[in-house]
Amino acid sequence: MGPMNRLLLALVPLGALLCLVPAVPGCAADSSGCNDGQLALEPAFYIPFVGRVDEDGCTVTAFIYDEDGNRLRMQCSAYETDCLCQGGGVAGVYEIVVYDRDTSVEIDDLQVTISAAGPPECRESEVTRGFDGAFRHQVFGIGGAGGAGGAGGAEH
Repeated sequence: MGPMNRLLLALVPLGALLCLVPAVPGCAADSSGCNDGQLALEPAFYIPFVGRVDEDGCTVTAFIYDEDGNRLRMQCSAYETDCLCQGGGVAGVYEIVVYDRDTSVEIDDLQVTISAAGPPECRESEVTRGFDGAFRHQVFGIGGAGGAGGAGGAEH
């Protein structure tokens, strides 16, 4: 047996041990095929804020409040003339509060409920209380593959 083959035989048990480390997404799934640790790091939904972009980027900022009152800033990016924000994580009820970027005044909010689901989606998102302020004339629906679907906005 050559030196390379001996090295490969020595590395096989090391590779098996690495699959036990929770930070390795491919190996870290629980018996249902869904990993809460990984889901917590991936967005469960996207919300487009139509026409909310200027030369400096998004004109709104959004924060997510979970059931425990923890606050997390949503990741928002300009996409053409829309500001696209992503958020959510594991199952629970989340309030999304939207603020004007320049004045820091709250301009609208909605509530999203994320429920556990089977693989491969692992979670389902639903708007349980829609916008009733600045975005009340937009219809939002949430869903999609992996629970990270788009919240489609449409003007009325």
